[in-house]
Amino acid sequence: MNASFLLVVLVVMALVLTIIFVFGVIKKGAIQAWAKPTKGDQAVPAPESRDSESNIPLTKHFAGTQGRRVFAVVWTFGLISMLLYSMSKANCCALSIFANSLLIAGGALFIGGLLGFLFGIPRTLQGEPNVESTGNTPKNGIAYKVNTNLEQISDWLTKILVGVGLTQLSKLPTHVTNLASSLKPVLGGNEEGGVYGISVIVFFISTGFLASYLVTRIYITRIFQAAEKSLLEKIVDDIQKQPNFDASALDIASQLLSPTSTEKSYTEKQISDAFGKATRNARLTIFMQASTLRRDYRKTNKKFMEKSIPVFRALIESENEPRDHRYWGELGYALKDKENPDYNDARQNLTVAINIRGDYNEYGYTLYEFCRAICNINLDSNFKNGIESSENTKKAILEDLEALRKEVGVAEFLEYGKSNPEIAQWLNLNHITIS
Repeated sequence: MNASFLLVVLVVMALVLTIIFVFGVIKKGAIQAWAKPTKGDQAVPAPESRDSESNIPLTKHFAGTQGRRVFAVVWTFGLISMLLYSMSKANCCALSIFANSLLIAGGALFIGGLLGFLFGIPRTLQGEPNVESTGNTPKNGIAYKVNTNLEQISDWLTKILVGVGLTQLSKLPTHVTNLASSLKPVLGGNEEGGVYGISVIVFFISTGFLASYLVTRIYITRIFQAAEKSLLEKIVDDIQKQPNFDASALDIASQLLSPTSTEKSYTEKQISDAFGKATRNARLTIFMQASTLRRDYRKTNKKFMEKSIPVFRALIESENEPRDHRYWGELGYALKDKENPDYNDARQNLTVAINIRGDYNEYGYTLYEFCRAICNINLDSNFKNGIESSENTKKAILEDLEALRKEVGVAEFLEYGKSNPEIAQWLNLNHITIS
């Protein structure tokens, strides 16, 4: 009996052993946990016995331990067969033949493992609306959807591979013959070298496919389930905690905006952290409270009005990305109207609000420009010295004033100007008439 014939026999034996193992696993319930007949329309899982030390179900323990043993024996057969064939060619570089055999076997094992993984990727079961609860599926369907790109790619590739394989069946003998001819030079250079090479490829592709398929079906499924369960538990936990976060943020805001509170009640970090954990609806409620306080007391009680400033700053810090221009705009208003106005900081925040808002012709809110013009006037050293502003400063202030005039008209614009005397002073100083 020559070495190549022995290898073919061992391949057949290995495949038979592997098939016996698969059917044995299925019979013992390692892969399919439903051992009892169905009750009604639902499958009833069989009671699971668990290993006392590892707390792993014994059926899964069987699949893992016995599976490793079977494949270890199968691949040992393959290695021994390659070694025997190489030794039979001792007169012509046996070591080279064995090394090339290992490379071919490794490549075939990798290809088989990749195919087994693609065929074995589990599908994500997502509940449909109004479906009754069955075990792990929520009654109203799963509350989120996982990314199934890998499953879709696996599905497409398997269909393509099967389709292409079926169309090429008639050409299979030719391809096998060509492959055998290509392998002959590196496996001894004779006719049996080609048969030997094909046997090695078939052996390791088939066993690699089965091993990878079983590992993917048994273990990857459990990993996916564990990951999804962990994510779902976190989502549920966050949902359960959210009312507490909102209540805490609202309580802090009410204390900050209370006449009896002091600015040192909370640090800036504590306020921003509390607002950051709150929902957007809670933050909007806080914003409306602070905005109302600012408008109501900006003239009558500036000190009390300034309590809104740390609230607006914390709301800005809570934004993952700038979305609500009103946060910056209200902060700019408050800084401008302080007992000791901070015109520079107010101008910066109003500019941010304008940039987030966009074109005022479409979105309005031209009070941003009007208040920024007031800031620029009060920051203009020429104005403080009673002389005409520079061309650049004059142009910037006029553009901002024109924005409000275009939106509200001349009459209402002049009403705004009456409550801000620096506007009329600057216009007179620079010989400008708004009409």
